[in-house]
Amino acid sequence: MKNSYKGSAKNRYSTYSLSEFKVVKVALRARAFQFVFTLPMVLILFVILASGIYGTQNPGANFATVAVWTTWWIGVIFLIILSGSSWCLICPWSAVADWTERISFWGKKEGLSMAFKWPTLLKNRHLATAFFIIVTWLELGLLITYNPLNTAYLAFALVVLAVMTALVFEKKAFCRYVCFVGGIVGMYSNLAPVEIRSKDNEVCQACKSKDCITGNEKGYGCPTHEYPGGMSNNSNCIMCTECFKTCPSDNMSLNLRPLLADVSHGYKGRFDESILILTLLALTAYHGFTMLPNWTTWAQDTMLTNYSLYLSTFTLLEVGFVVAVLFGHLIASSIVNKVSYSNGASTKQIFVQFSYALLPLALFYHLSHNFGHFNMEGLEIVPVISDPLGRGMNIFGTAGEKIKMILGMRLQLIFQYMMLTTGFISSIYLSYKTSAKLFNGSKESMVRAIPLFAVIIIYTVLFTWMTMQPMAMRTS
Repeated sequence: MKNSYKGSAKNRYSTYSLSEFKVVKVALRARAFQFVFTLPMVLILFVILASGIYGTQNPGANFATVAVWTTWWIGVIFLIILSGSSWCLICPWSAVADWTERISFWGKKEGLSMAFKWPTLLKNRHLATAFFIIVTWLELGLLITYNPLNTAYLAFALVVLAVMTALVFEKKAFCRYVCFVGGIVGMYSNLAPVEIRSKDNEVCQACKSKDCITGNEKGYGCPTHEYPGGMSNNSNCIMCTECFKTCPSDNMSLNLRPLLADVSHGYKGRFDESILILTLLALTAYHGFTMLPNWTTWAQDTMLTNYSLYLSTFTLLEVGFVVAVLFGHLIASSIVNKVSYSNGASTKQIFVQFSYALLPLALFYHLSHNFGHFNMEGLEIVPVISDPLGRGMNIFGTAGEKIKMILGMRLQLIFQYMMLTTGFISSIYLSYKTSAKLFNGSKESMVRAIPLFAVIIIYTVLFTWMTMQPMAMRTS
């Protein structure tokens, strides 16, 4: 059903409501809806923990390393471009935390949480950004992608962290402020073709009870403190569907929408999110760099002879990539400010709003890079699902299957170049849109955005060059 927003910002985009279909509406309002999806994910998590701890330590033959680094870490980015923040809906870490705190799989109960307020100083994405940097260091620096036991320990640590946060703080503070996966998903979801929004913001504003925030007998208040009547982006929505259950006016809708919708339709952004976006761009580039032939050859040789040199070099380069991207964006923003001094937009405003224009570049390089991994090692999951411990089992009859590339290298590169081109065009488009918004649609908007265009071109050339190089695999 075609839908358009009422009582909201001007020039909003058209949407198609999926929740107007009766079967979808009934499912979204059912208390057990989320449990149906999270249960199999939690079972898979338990298999990952058991495989990593008790299975073979050969990373290519262990379910833990293959499932986490080859299947999930690759697939979650593709899931975002198809269905927004739906990963958060099915997240097993969040599910275990919910079940533990609420003493219920799906029923509405008071729970065990001490419900302390999250510290005001930490009500931002900086913890998630730091967490992402640390996990990247663990993944690529300490090479836990090649270590099933350490992979299981990391997965278990996330469970403990999610549960402890749920027991101490109110709502889902872990999801909103701590989880690096949630941070990445939230930023990329601003570009996704799916959203949860109110049908009519005026209905929300007229509502006296605000059950979507406070909760009622049918469901919990929004666990990430979102208010549907004022929501203009996907950054913090985890698609838990509690708002469908609690809304007394049936005013919530699950919509299909245009790509890039949030960023291209007036979202002003936040400084903490801009830092996360730029860090995401930097570390995605660094992922590609560490899988280039020259780096992998040097790293393998140095780890054998001088491990401390390898680790210190890796750490300095990781920090260097992040600092370089942040500093480069600051310089470009300062130049834009200098050539636009009469407009009054501050360097900080330019820095923040133009960072969102880089999101497509980061996302589509991320997709391109992950597509290469998926094509070359994605089928590794086939034999290990039959023998998750690598101990000679053959549950589904696929153990010992030979792994082949899904597509030929030429076709893989064509798809990767298409993704890079899409990211480049989208970021150029959003840079122009951002410039027009900041500078009141003046004719000089394109000229004023030239420093940002130059940055986008530099990144695109770098990403294209890295895509052309042979790439090391994650677990073999």
